[in-house]
Amino acid sequence: MHSGMLSRDYRQAPDTALVLEGGGLRGIWSAGVTDRFMDLGITFPYIIGVSMGSVIGASYVSRQRGRFISFLQENLRDPRYMSWRNFLLEGNYFGRRFAYDLAPRRCCPFDFKAYYATPERLISTATDLETGKPAYFEKNEGQLSAIIGASSAIPYVTKPIEVNGRYYLDGGMSDSVPIEKALRDGNHKAVLVLTRPRGYRKEPYGHPNLARLWYRKYPRLAESIVNRHKGYNRTMDLIDVMEDRGEIFVIRPERPIRSNMLNKDLADVEDHYNDGYAFMKKTEDDLKHYIDR
Repeated sequence: MHSGMLSRDYRQAPDTALVLEGGGLRGIWSAGVTDRFMDLGITFPYIIGVSMGSVIGASYVSRQRGRFISFLQENLRDPRYMSWRNFLLEGNYFGRRFAYDLAPRRCCPFDFKAYYATPERLISTATDLETGKPAYFEKNEGQLSAIIGASSAIPYVTKPIEVNGRYYLDGGMSDSVPIEKALRDGNHKAVLVLTRPRGYRKEPYGHPNLARLWYRKYPRLAESIVNRHKGYNRTMDLIDVMEDRGEIFVIRPERPIRSNMLNKDLADVEDHYNDGYAFMKKTEDDLKHYIDR
């Protein structure tokens, strides 16, 4: 898979937000979708991502088609990228220095110049450790690795990330699919890329005492973790209603994605990337109609 910036003309979908859900390595499905966007020359003036959605969004904004799948093909099975060894040695299941510094030097370097030169807004969603509420970072608001790292810092297995003097964890704890934020910011339409099939709802969190003990110094964060299913399910209900009315355009897998945060099966990962790309290919005429109407 070739990774690199495409030399094509892009057209922006006017007044339209792109919302990218997280979901660990389920996000590889979304990377297939956004790579198809790049093949079509479609981008959006406003992009908001959560967790892995922020990671995918960064490569989309820098116009680096295939970068994320290439990165995983090269590094997925490397224990320096993700392993319990990392967790025991440094408190992080994901090796941040490896992911953001060492690995890109040998494979798939990130194009910072293109990233900051493109006109799109990229907003990364994280969860404030003190308040338990979402925080939204613009792409120029701090060091990119810190912003993306904060958005995707999974509770329990990742240390909180500092951005501008405050500490954050994964945005999915407080705003898993920030469609309401996108609409509050003045977008008249929205394209959502989700990583769960329609009808999926979260069950109540099964380990509330663990969350409250682990994050006893941050009780508001603990409550956000415990009550995450309520906000997520309410948002899914809203999305279903808006989709049925034709107000938003939702792109999501037709069947559950097997990949999860800890999955190192490269064949699964490649299958899901290809599924996302193929799904977008067969849906692209409907998307163009929604954007142009």
